[in-house]
Amino acid sequence: FLNIVDMLKKRFKESLVVGGGAHVAKLPERTLMEIPELDVAVTDHKFRVEDLVNTYLKHGKLDSVNGILYRDEERNIRRSNPNLIHIVGRRKPQVERGYDNLDFDILPSRYADSSWARIYTMLGCKYQCAYCADVLHIGVEPESYDMDKVMGQIDTLRERFGVQLFYIGDETFTYIPDHARDFAKRMGERKDAYWIAQTRVDCVDQETLEVMADNNCILLKFGAESGSDEILRSMRKGTTAHQIEYATKMAKNIGLNVFTYWMTGLPGETEKTVSQSMDLQRRLFESGHCDLAEDVIFVPYPGTDIHLNPQKYGITI
Repeated sequence: FLNIVDMLKKRFKESLVVGGGAHVAKLPERTLMEIPELDVAVTDHKFRVEDLVNTYLKHGKLDSVNGILYRDEERNIRRSNPNLIHIVGRRKPQVERGYDNLDFDILPSRYADSSWARIYTMLGCKYQCAYCADVLHIGVEPESYDMDKVMGQIDTLRERFGVQLFYIGDETFTYIPDHARDFAKRMGERKDAYWIAQTRVDCVDQETLEVMADNNCILLKFGAESGSDEILRSMRKGTTAHQIEYATKMAKNIGLNVFTYWMTGLPGETEKTVSQSMDLQRRLFESGHCDLAEDVIFVPYPGTDIHLNPQKYGITI
C-alpha cells in the first residue's frame, strides 16, 4: 500500500490518492498522519467513488463528500460530515446504496476480462467474534438490500461484462432465510448465472440449502475457524465443532460443494487445540463432507476486540 501511494505521487504529482478498507476506516486520522502522501481516508460504508470523483472534478473540493477524512489546502485533516462518518461504538448502518445511478464506466477494468464479480445482498453481522476485522459491519443486525436493485446489478454485470459467476460477499448470507431463498430463486431464473455464498454453521437449515442447491449455487463457504470448542468459545464465535460437522454434512448431502475457513494461532492455541482442528478437517475430507479448505494464520488486526484488549486474551501485541 505504501509503495503504491509513493509511486502514484511521484508519477502523478497532482493526483488525489484515496485509501480505504477496514483498518483505514477504524484509524483514519492515524492513517493520514502516518502516510503524508495519502490525501483521503474512507471511513464510512456509504462512501461512493463516483461522488468523490464528480465533486472533485467539478469543484476541486471534498467538504461535501460523505464518508471521508481529507486534507484541505493547508494539508490539515478535515472531516467532511462528522454526523455521518464518525464511528462511535456499534451504530446501526444505513444500507441504501443507490444502485439505480451507478456509473458502470468506472468499474475496475478487470471485470471486462473476468467471468466473476463480487456483490452484496445485505449489510451487517450481529455476531461479535473477537478476531473479526470487518469493523464497519460487525455488531449490527443485518439488513437486506432491495432485491430488485440487487438483481438489476447482476443483470447489468452479466449483460455488459459477460459475468457468469457471482461471489455473494454477505457476512452471513443465510442469516435471513426468506431473503436467501428469494435471492436463490431469482438466480435460478437466469440462465448461466452461477453463484457462491458464505455463512455460519449455525445459520443454515435444510429448506434454504435445498433451494440454493436447486438454483445454481455451486459452492457454500463456512467459517469453521477451529476444531476446538475451547478456542471457539474464548473467541466468542458462538459455534461448536459438532455444528461444523453437522452443517457441512447437511450441505453436502443436499448437493452443494463445501468450503471451510480455518484459523491457526488464535489466543489460547496449543498443540492440543491445533490437533483438534487437524483431526476435524481430516474427518470432513475423509467423509466427503468438505471439498476445499483454507488455513490462515491469525493476525490481531486493528478494530478487533483482541487488538483492543490483548490482556483479556492473555497475549501481548
